[in-house]
Amino acid sequence: MAYERLKMKILLVTSTNSKLLAAYSSHFFRTFNQNLHPFIDVIVVTEDPPSVFDSTRGRFEVIEDGVRAREFRKKFSALTEPRGYKLNIISDPAQNDTPQLRVDFSYEYDAYRFHHKPFAVEQVYNQIVESD
Repeated sequence: MAYERLKMKILLVTSTNSKLLAAYSSHFFRTFNQNLHPFIDVIVVTEDPPSVFDSTRGRFEVIEDGVRAREFRKKFSALTEPRGYKLNIISDPAQNDTPQLRVDFSYEYDAYRFHHKPFAVEQVYNQIVESD
């Protein structure tokens, strides 16, 4: 493989939590630890105490998420918009309808659910820069 010839290390960054660990992350940990090439390191960022992953972590480094991710959750957890819910006004002027509100959901706008990955990458990047 190219990274072997170049003697290049690869770092895979991901995120999970204890709820996902019970659902499917334990399978990820097990299979990646069994099959991942030694040139590939893995850092898992979690909102839970890293000790939750002691029995499954294998050679992965597990770190707690950073201040910015926690601030994001604190700021946006009570709001519906960052969770993918959109309020739409529905009316047909041609029918002279009374406007009605409809709540729609789209994963495309679920910033709260998907904020973990970008904050994980940012945190690991900052950790690498600070250690150099």
